[in-house]
Amino acid sequence: MAAPAYVAPVVITAFWVIVGAVLPFFVPKGPNKGWLCTYIAQLNPLFGPQVNNVTLSLMYNSTF
Repeated sequence: MAAPAYVAPVVITAFWVIVGAVLPFFVPKGPNKGWLCTYIAQLNPLFGPQVNNVTLSLMYNSTF
Protein backbone atom coordinates (compact mmCIF):
# COMPACT_ATOMS: atom_id res chain seq x y z
CA MET A 1 0.00 0.00 0.00
CA ALA A 2 1.43 3.37 -1.01
CA ALA A 3 1.58 6.31 1.35
CA PRO A 4 -0.65 9.33 0.64
CA ALA A 5 0.90 12.11 -1.42
CA TYR A 6 1.20 14.50 1.53
CA VAL A 7 3.42 12.21 3.62
CA ALA A 8 6.72 13.00 1.87
CA PRO A 9 6.43 16.82 2.15
CA VAL A 10 5.35 16.52 5.80
CA VAL A 11 8.31 14.28 6.65
CA ILE A 12 10.80 16.53 4.85
CA THR A 13 9.35 19.64 6.49
CA ALA A 14 9.47 18.01 9.92
CA PHE A 15 13.11 17.08 9.37
CA TRP A 16 14.09 20.65 8.48
CA VAL A 17 12.07 22.07 11.39
CA ILE A 18 14.13 19.88 13.70
CA VAL A 19 17.39 20.90 12.01
CA GLY A 20 16.56 24.61 11.93
CA ALA A 21 14.58 25.13 15.12
CA VAL A 22 15.73 22.47 17.58
CA LEU A 23 19.36 21.66 16.83
CA PRO A 24 20.69 25.25 17.18
CA PHE A 25 19.78 25.04 20.88
CA PHE A 26 22.26 22.18 21.25
CA VAL A 27 25.17 23.97 19.55
CA PRO A 28 27.59 25.13 22.27
CA LYS A 29 28.15 28.85 22.66
CA GLY A 30 31.18 30.03 20.80
CA PRO A 31 32.36 32.25 17.98
CA ASN A 32 30.87 30.01 15.30
CA LYS A 33 27.32 29.66 16.64
CA GLY A 34 26.05 32.74 14.80
CA TRP A 35 27.80 31.61 11.63
CA LEU A 36 26.25 28.16 11.88
CA CYS A 37 22.72 29.52 12.32
CA THR A 38 23.21 31.93 9.41
CA TYR A 39 24.53 29.12 7.22
CA ILE A 40 21.59 26.87 8.03
CA ALA A 41 19.13 29.70 7.33
CA GLN A 42 20.62 30.26 3.87
CA LEU A 43 21.06 26.63 2.84
CA ASN A 44 17.90 26.43 0.80
CA PRO A 45 16.25 29.82 0.40
CA LEU A 46 12.75 29.75 -0.99
CA PHE A 47 13.35 32.84 -3.09
CA GLY A 48 16.42 34.84 -3.96
CA PRO A 49 17.14 38.38 -5.02
CA GLN A 50 14.99 39.62 -7.85
CA VAL A 51 17.32 41.18 -10.43
CA ASN A 52 16.12 42.48 -13.76
CA ASN A 53 17.94 41.62 -17.00
CA VAL A 54 19.75 44.95 -17.37
CA THR A 55 21.21 44.79 -13.87
CA LEU A 56 22.13 41.14 -14.35
CA SER A 57 23.90 41.95 -17.61
CA LEU A 58 25.82 44.78 -15.93
CA MET A 59 26.84 42.49 -13.09
CA TYR A 60 27.92 39.75 -15.49
CA ASN A 61 30.00 42.07 -17.69
CA SER A 62 31.57 44.14 -14.91
CA THR A 63 35.26 43.80 -14.11
CA PHE A 64 36.66 44.26 -10.67
